[in-house]
Amino acid sequence: MSNWLNLKAKWRPTRERGLLASLCLVTMVAICAATLWPFDILRPNGAQWLAHGGIEFKTPGILLSSTPLKTADLKPGRFATIELILCPAAKSSIHTVFGIGSSANPRQLLVRQLADGLILLHDDVGVPKKERTTRLVADHVFEVGEPLFLTISSAPQGTTVYKNGGEVRVFPGFTISPEMLAGQIVLGTSPARYDPWLGDLYHLALYSRESTPAEVARRYRKWIESPELDPPDRDALIAWFDFAEGSGRTIHNAVTSGPNLVIPGRFSLPYKPFLQSPITHFELSWDYAHDVIVNILGFVPLGFLLSLYWKGIRTRREALWSATLIGALLSLLIEILQGFIPQRDSGLTDVITNSFGAAIGALLAQSHLFSAWFARRESISTATKPGLPVQEQIDSRTR
Repeated sequence: MSNWLNLKAKWRPTRERGLLASLCLVTMVAICAATLWPFDILRPNGAQWLAHGGIEFKTPGILLSSTPLKTADLKPGRFATIELILCPAAKSSIHTVFGIGSSANPRQLLVRQLADGLILLHDDVGVPKKERTTRLVADHVFEVGEPLFLTISSAPQGTTVYKNGGEVRVFPGFTISPEMLAGQIVLGTSPARYDPWLGDLYHLALYSRESTPAEVARRYRKWIESPELDPPDRDALIAWFDFAEGSGRTIHNAVTSGPNLVIPGRFSLPYKPFLQSPITHFELSWDYAHDVIVNILGFVPLGFLLSLYWKGIRTRREALWSATLIGALLSLLIEILQGFIPQRDSGLTDVITNSFGAAIGALLAQSHLFSAWFARRESISTATKPGLPVQEQIDSRTR
């Protein structure tokens, strides 16, 4: 009987540590599942050819220029025009139809859809961050299932948005220059963020000059009469894509000196930040504060369980540092994997906040309240009573 009690006294702490180890593992798996879902590391590209010309974005897809447009390759001019023919398939949150980006400035110029409205977004890296982004909105531009001849033209008075040959809105003081088009062309989503657009795309043209209202109306009428368009001014033409190939992975540019478009096999954002610096990620906004709070709280249970697991077998300091280190390494692994998942962001801010959360959980486990609870549990599990040796307690139980 005494041997059985001795074995039971030794086995109970081991059993509890095994339970804590299982809880730690389950918590790690839950964190990975929550942060890596939907696990689209090798997501197929949803951009597909339409039977009669054009590209269909029925599921998230992307088109990229084979090389960036370079300033030296652009036609000289003070103003620029963007011309798109498309048919939206949905109205919901923000989706990027067209973008120009680079590693230095991923959001150099974006044309976005928000419900039925159009958003023009331009980032200028040469100004302070709080003044960097220009965001302009034109309402009632997109209609689901309705083909749209969209023209965005800059002139001395500003930038004008045209819908099917008619003026929708003028943005005074904001102009698009040919130099603003220097970068990689991205169609179907943002160059750096997952916000895929759904619909059909039939035409894209870029010009290094303004388009007058009469020219825009004339080109729209010509498109209505015959879907096949010809460039009105080849001297000012930067890029021209009519998406007439119907197959393959290359969409040819009518401007032979310019880059073609390619259809990648996988959906991958060309300028998505990888382990983004906390300095560049920081912003004074509620969304940023919310993410920080969630990231801290999400790792508190893991730090708590890890620190509790090491109680009694490591010093308080060792338990605290070990729990924090494991939390930091797990977070770093998650952020590295998130760099390959289009829907997820990859940044060092999360590593810092997750590590802080694990440290808070470890400190809670080491607090006086849980230390007293753990001491009582150890006392019970080893079957000891104050003032009596273990063997005397065993003998008293066997009498």
